[in-house]
Order: sequence, then C-alpha cells, then structure tokens
Amino acid sequence: MRQALTVACALILATCPARAQPAARPDEGPVARWEFDGRLTDTSAAGGNDWKPANGQVRYVSSEQVGGVRGQALALGVEPGDVQLLTTEPSADLRLGASYTIEAWILPTRLATWNRLLLRWGGPRSYAYHVALHEGRISLAHGQADGKWLLCDGDKVEPGRWHHVVAVARRDQAGATRSTLTVYVNGRPGQAVPFDGTIGDDPAQKIGLGDDVPPGGDAVRFRGYVDELTVWKRALGAEEIRSRFALRAGELEKLAQAQRQAEAKRRLAALGRLREAARHRGARQIVFAERGPGRDIAGHYYANFGYACTDPSLWFHARDGGRLCLLDLDTGELRALVDDAGGGVRDPCVHYDADKVLFSYRKAGSHHYNLYEVGLDGRGLRQLTDGPWDDVEPAYLPDGGIVFASSRCKRYIGCWLVASAILHRCDGDGRNIRPLSSGSFTENTPCVLGDGRILYTRWEYVNRDAVSYHHLWTMSPDGTAQMVYYGNGRPGGVFIDAQAVPGGSEVVFTLSPGHGTNEHGGSVAVVRPGLGPDSPAAVRVVAHGRDFRDPFPLGEERYLAARGHEIVLLDEAGGCQTVYRGGEMVHEPRLVARRPRERVIHPQADLRRPTATLVLADAYAGRRMETVKRGSARRLLVMEELPKPANYHGGGSQPIGHGVTSTLKRVLGTVPVEADGSAHFEAPALRSLYFALLDENDLCIKQMRSFVTLQPGETAGCVGCHEPRTQAPAHAGSATAAAARPASRIEPAAGAPDVVDFPRDVQPVLDRHCAGCHNARDRKGGVVLSGDRGVVYSLAYYELLLHWQTQDTAGSPCDGTGRQHGNDEPYGSFSGGAPLMRKIDSHHHDVKLSAPERTAVRLWIDTASQYAGTYAAIGTGQIGGCWGNNRPVREMADNWPETPACREAVERRCAPCHGRMMPRHATDQLPLSFGDMLSWERPLSRFSRHRLFNLTRPEASLILLAPLAKAAGGYATAPAQAGPAKVSEDRRKRPTAVSHPVVFAGKDDPDFGRILAHVRSAGRRLNEIKRFDMAGFRPREEYVREMKRYGVLEPDFDLSREPIDVYLTDRLYWKLFEWPGGR
Repeated sequence: MRQALTVACALILATCPARAQPAARPDEGPVARWEFDGRLTDTSAAGGNDWKPANGQVRYVSSEQVGGVRGQALALGVEPGDVQLLTTEPSADLRLGASYTIEAWILPTRLATWNRLLLRWGGPRSYAYHVALHEGRISLAHGQADGKWLLCDGDKVEPGRWHHVVAVARRDQAGATRSTLTVYVNGRPGQAVPFDGTIGDDPAQKIGLGDDVPPGGDAVRFRGYVDELTVWKRALGAEEIRSRFALRAGELEKLAQAQRQAEAKRRLAALGRLREAARHRGARQIVFAERGPGRDIAGHYYANFGYACTDPSLWFHARDGGRLCLLDLDTGELRALVDDAGGGVRDPCVHYDADKVLFSYRKAGSHHYNLYEVGLDGRGLRQLTDGPWDDVEPAYLPDGGIVFASSRCKRYIGCWLVASAILHRCDGDGRNIRPLSSGSFTENTPCVLGDGRILYTRWEYVNRDAVSYHHLWTMSPDGTAQMVYYGNGRPGGVFIDAQAVPGGSEVVFTLSPGHGTNEHGGSVAVVRPGLGPDSPAAVRVVAHGRDFRDPFPLGEERYLAARGHEIVLLDEAGGCQTVYRGGEMVHEPRLVARRPRERVIHPQADLRRPTATLVLADAYAGRRMETVKRGSARRLLVMEELPKPANYHGGGSQPIGHGVTSTLKRVLGTVPVEADGSAHFEAPALRSLYFALLDENDLCIKQMRSFVTLQPGETAGCVGCHEPRTQAPAHAGSATAAAARPASRIEPAAGAPDVVDFPRDVQPVLDRHCAGCHNARDRKGGVVLSGDRGVVYSLAYYELLLHWQTQDTAGSPCDGTGRQHGNDEPYGSFSGGAPLMRKIDSHHHDVKLSAPERTAVRLWIDTASQYAGTYAAIGTGQIGGCWGNNRPVREMADNWPETPACREAVERRCAPCHGRMMPRHATDQLPLSFGDMLSWERPLSRFSRHRLFNLTRPEASLILLAPLAKAAGGYATAPAQAGPAKVSEDRRKRPTAVSHPVVFAGKDDPDFGRILAHVRSAGRRLNEIKRFDMAGFRPREEYVREMKRYGVLEPDFDLSREPIDVYLTDRLYWKLFEWPGGR
C-alpha cells in the first residue's frame, strides 16, 4: 500500500483564522489563503489556488453548529458523506522554497496514528512538505532535494478543541546546514529539527488537503474542521506566530472553558447512569488501559505490536507511556494501578473473584508485551510470561488457565510487514504455554462464552479474498472443536473485541469496517447466532461510527465502550454519553465485579499423541452438492496451508502466485472415501488442513477455502463437504462404512512433489509436451509456454493464467478475479474445471502425459497454481513493484540509461494505437489493479508487461516480435496502417490470437533497437539480482534474520559466505510446528 511509506513523514501546519491580519509588506504576504466561508477559493492577493473535491460532498459549518468558527469552516470526514480529500494544482505559489510557513486553525474530531492535513508528498521522488497530526501531535515532514525526508513533531492536540497550528521551514542563508524545521501549537514552539536547507520539487505532484495525491486511504486522513488555511513563502518568526494566535486566543479559551464545564456536567450525569447499571452487577469500579494507538503507517487493525520485518528498529507498538487505571464510580476518583512512562499497558481482564487484573505489559526498556497480574489494590505485580515475543489480549479460563494471542507462533501476516499472533493457552501461573491454533494469520480478542467455549476473531484467506474474512469462531479451552460462530460465509468487516452479554445468547462486538481500522475502531454491534452463522438479520448495530472500540456489556441493553480518549455509555436507543475523558487513548473499559465461572468443558485433547482423527459422515451432504452422483467421490485430497516465516514486501501475492493464493500449500496425500460418502482417517495435529473431494480420475469435485485445526488426540467429525452450518448429521450415532474400519493413514502422492514449484516441477512437463508448438518462434494460438523469465514470473506461467488454462476461481478466471469467496459449484474450480487438464488427457493434439507428469500438473492446479515453491522467493528477482508494497526490494527501470529512449520509441510507434495500455518500459504502471504491479486481485491483460518482456531472450520479447514483419522474423502479417487505429480489449473474455500490422519492417529500425536495448538491460539486471530458480540465488537478509531468530539457522550463519538451501530451510522451519516437535 503506497501510503505505507508516504505517510511516514507527516507535518501539521497551522493557518491563522483571524480576519484582522498583522501588517506585512506586500512582498511578504501569503501566497495562498483559504477562509472556507462557503467557498473553496484562494482569497490571497495572488489567488488562483482553488480546491477541487476528490470525493464526498463539501460541507461548511457556522459558529451556531460548531462553537468557535469565524464565518464558516470546512468539515473534513466528520460525518458520512463529507468530503475527505481536496486537491489543487502545483502552481508556482505552492511549489514552495526551502523557507515557508503553513498555518491553520483546526478542530480535530478523531485522532489516529496519522491524520493528514496539507501536503505535497506523493512518492519518494516527490516529497516536499507534509503537515499532519502524528499520534495526536502536530507534525511536519519535509522532503529534501536528495530525496530524504525529516520529521518534526510538536505538542499534542486535543480532539474537540480548536488549535492554532503552524509549520515553519527556515533556511539559514548564512549556512544552509543550520536550517531548521519547527512546529507551533497555540503559539508554543516544539523542538527544532535541522535540515539541509533544500526542498524536493516534483513539478507534477499535486497538493492535497485531508490526504495525499494519490490518496493513502481512510486510516490516514484528517477528521475534523478547518477554519482558515494560509501559506507563506517565507518563515514567520516566533513573535509573528504568537501575535497571530493571540487574535483568537482569548475567545477560544473562553469557549474551551465553557465546553469543559458543560462536558463535566454531562459526565457527572452519565457517571450516575453508569453507577446505577454497574450496581446491578455488584460493581463500583471500572478498570481500563491508557496508551497511544499502534504505529502501523497503514493503520491495520492487527498491527500494534512487534517490529516491521523490513526494519527491526521500526516498532508498531504505541509510543512510550501507558497506564492501567481504576475509576471509582462513586467518587469519580482515578487511580493508576500501573503507570509506566517508558512502557505500555493493554488488554485488562478482571478475575472471577474481582481481586486482581490480568493484562499485557511492555515494561520500560522493552519492546515486547508479556502477561502480568496485579491486585486491585495496586500491589502484588507479578510477571507470568516472558521472552522476545508479544503476548496480548488475555482472558481467564474457568479451568484456571489463561487464553491469549501470541507471536510465539513464529510467522508473519501473509500480506503485511508485521508478525502474526494466534491463540495460545497457559496455566494460571504462566507455565505450560502451548498453541491452540495453527492459523497462518492473526487471531484476536478471545473471551469465554457462558457455555465455556472460547469465542475469538479469526482471519483467514485460504485461496480466497485476503481482506474480507475476519469473523467470529469458537473452540473449547483445550483447542478442540474449532468451528465458525458467525460470519465466515459473509464477506466484509472485522468482527472483533467480542464479549458475551450476561443472561442470554447474544454477543456484543466491534464491527470495524472493511479490512479493519487502527486499534479496531468501528461500530458497536450485537449478534444473535441462533438466526444462523451467516444471516444478516442476526446482527444489529447499537452505535454507528468508526471510533468505538472494546465494548463491554452491562446488562439491561447498556454497554461500555472506548472512543478515542473517552469511555462512553451506550444504550440500545442510540444514546452515547461520555463518562470519562483522559489525556491518552482509552482502551478496554471493564467492570470490576465478581462473576461466576463458566462451565468447565472436559478436555478432549491428548497431548501425548502426534495425530488426531477426523470422521466425515457423508461427502454428498453438502451445499451445492445436489448434482454430484453418489459413488463418484473416491478420495479426499488432504492439503496444508503453510505459515510464512517472514514478509518484507508488503501486500500482494507475488511471486507465490498471481491472485487467489498468497501462501504456499503442501500436499499431504489422499484418503479413501467409501461408497456411502464417509471417510475416517488420521491427520497431523496442529496443522492448517483443508480438503478437496476427488473423483475416480483424481479430478477435484469441490475444495475447501478455509482450514481446520485438530488438537493432538482429538476425534472430530463433520457432516459433509460444505454442509449448511446449521445442519447436524442425519444419521448421528449410526455406523458409516468408514467408521466400521480402522482410521486410514494419509497416502502421499507417489513420485509427486508435496510443495509444488512451477519452474522446477511443472515447466519441465511443458518443455517436453507443449513448448515444441507454443514457443517464441511458432507461437501457436498466440501462446508461448517456454520457461523464459518475464519481469516477475516465467512467460509460461503468466500465459497459462491469461488464457484461462488453470481454474482456481468460481467463475471465469479473468482479470480481477483474485478475490474469491468460496462454496464453488462442483467441478467448477481447480483440476475439475481447468481446461489444461482436458488438454493433457489426450484432448489436445494427442498430448499424453505420463502418470507422474499428470499428477504434478494436477497438484499444481489443486494447490491454486502457485508459482514459487519457497518463501525465500518473496521480494526477490522482481523487476518492478508497487512502492511500499515491495520495499525495500523493488527494482524500477524509470531511471535506467536505456529507459528514456525505449519510452519515446513506444510512445511514437505503439501508443498511438494502444494508448495507455501499452507499457512504455519494463516497470511502467498500467491502468490495471495497482498498476499491474500487485498480484492479489489478479490483473490480467494481453498487453501486460508480464508477457511483453522476455528477460531470458530479449530479442524474443513480444513487444518486439508482435510489430515486426514476419519476413524479418516477427509475427506481423497485416499491412502497415496509414494512421492509428485504437486498440482495446475485453478482459472479461479469454484472449484470442490476432494479426498485428507491420510497424517494424526490419530489426534495423532504430526504435526496434531502442526497445531491445532496454529489455536487454532488464535481463542484465535480473541476472545480477537473481530469482529463486536461478543459479546463485541468495535469499534476502530479512529471511535469514527471522530464520536465525526461530532457531532454524545457527546464530552465526553468514549469508555473505555460507551456502544455503532455501527449500530445505523452509522445511526445517515448518518442522517446528509438527507436534510434539514444536512443543
């Protein structure tokens, strides 16, 4: 995500709202000024820098609506539908020099890690100035001419209050290296930061108000009101700034005092209502944590601990300072049980006896959270867990244990730079820690339901949409009986922070929108699972918004919740009243009250055993299985989703796959399915397993897009393949054919790889049977199936996807189908629906593969057509990539010496017909998903750079041969055209071969030579950086660092001089999780 890097420098600028201006000489006046009095025009003497809304509706407010406004003020993202981004052109006025001042009067309504205000930023080559709120502080990021940037943070701002903020860059004319950046809040300067006296300037980079251009997204936008914004091309002095603040200081201080008095009265009234509700639960106190928000620059909900894989010095936890607080509801007195200015506190959970609190604590001097307990009298602080891992979100269990999420699982999020945390449990004293899950991605906020089960949030994307499935699941306290509770068949939203409502079956939770927001912000909702695990009618929203967090049920349809710096009291009628407001973000408010222990579920796991047993009652009793003939299912293919040891290229699935899959899959083998549809087999414990139903030809009838984790010694059962989740076995207690015999053992696929690697395992098959016709010379059907390398993948790999020969989607595998949802039609996907399988079974020019060859191709398709067979491939050997998503490993051709000539040649000879869909060079961004640089949505085009550039044999590149006359060795047979004819494509359809007109009559055409020279330079660069399937490949240091951390590689392993087998290293890593070996 591009904002991942651009957000990293933000600076808050201030504008003076007073109508009366201190006198200034005409040549020193502002170069731009916006008063927002019902219009977006520049009212400075120069004028002309008017704003244009990029989204939403422009809305202005007056002093009757928002106190303190002079005239009118602009609302940015305060209410649904409000404009969130405005843009203006980079005029000479706003292309600032190295001395400038940006001033604003702002009233923020919501604080996040970043809240962008005014900026001219873009990408690394465009950095100039970036004014924002950074972790609640005024901040100025300044880009220097050398491309580097510096960050200057100032004082905190308070949401709901007006502030005068000013950002100043002052170039020292006597000595540029003594130049400084300073930010002011209400006339008070922060600490000056030196810079080199220069400023970056990209003439094309636009200016954004509320966000960047292009936008970074909701997580980083300013939320609040702006009541004048002014820019000078000079540095205002401290006295000037104080005098400008003084114009409104008295007026706003009176307003702030009145607001505080009114808020205090409202809080007292709300506190009384809370006190009344709490007494029904026997409570007179609430406990909560205070800490800042997580510092993930992209604002992901899960990224608030650990370090960035790309930079171990960049920690995602909040900046230092946190408290565990106890609020007395009778007196309003606040007492800190733990107060650590150098640490962090989170996730309090009150014990059943209401005498102590369990919480996660990062002590001063440490970057990791561990579990602690402390008495409610503030005494007896005790550490329960330790180590260089993060143990968060704990909850007491009725059997005396503790459940929590932990990064001890030694894996990374598949599409971001942060470690995963999955559920673990330990004894009440912190001993005997063990995992309860095998999930590849994060699991969050466990709590205990009244029936004794653990309810938690599980994020998964097994061959489906990576950002739409983070919903509610349950398990027993020993990890057995894992099953969906609500939402796994309903895409969208993050269902998190769930708590059981006392005295019923309802659960209150935070509904964080989309892919979730920083610190789980969203609406407060209640679910009634009795209506069905995917029924929209089961959910009702109690409080709409994006800022509510950590709801806690009080009973009588009332709830506590955190919102920004506040604790609020909510009710089902829509009421929202503030009961506490602090100086830091508030988290996890909880009643201090005795409560009965939930039912203790007898353990079903046997930790002495390495395997579990799974019983399938009837494979035909499933959703959309009506058309499958009984007796046609012969085997279950057992596969495993494999955890990722490191992730240092941000989002996207490349080069593991191109859409649909972001993780490697391992084929464990098959087990038999009996004639009645039953199966009974042993399976490895604590592994992420999923299954495909195979017919007599081993073709896939139907495949899971989820996973199951079984505990050691567990016996688990399921009804059928994708049965309705409200369905119980029709013949419960009766014998099935499979149950009448001993459990089967998984039979590995003979002679086939378990982790398929396309260049190693599939390309040789294509070379023997396909490349003779489908090569760069003959190109039958317009398809090349040679193993020549493109910019990220081999040409054959991309061609098979482009021409719909694989099938890992529910419908046509066309452009943009990477985000699948599951429950496909029988024979609609994977090997059962892939045209390539029919071709290799003698249906295509008598092509006939041997049994091992067919198995290799089939398993490649059934494991979602992955490309690389090692995680060491990520972030390596790629020419081109989204900035931020592939940092620090992206190779861009923009500034190569051969690129300008190539760009001009393509513009001159190809673009008149192809327009923007023809890449000008090997890393040019096209108008496809993320510029055709990011694979997770599966961008496919016949004009993609993935097929046009042959880096193994540059002279065989399609971008050269397609327009080259056939007589000269190219493909072009149509006569040269008199003028341009616009070319288009329908990417919803499979491409077909076309006849290209002659553009290059011969290879001696100068433009042909210019393009060829560029492709050769790309090939040379690939040979230097190496791809995973090339001799001499070396993984990145990030991969090695994490493998050392896990104990897979020796601590003194030296990548610069020692050999490494990355395939073996991956396997040794996965062996860590084999029970009991991972114990």
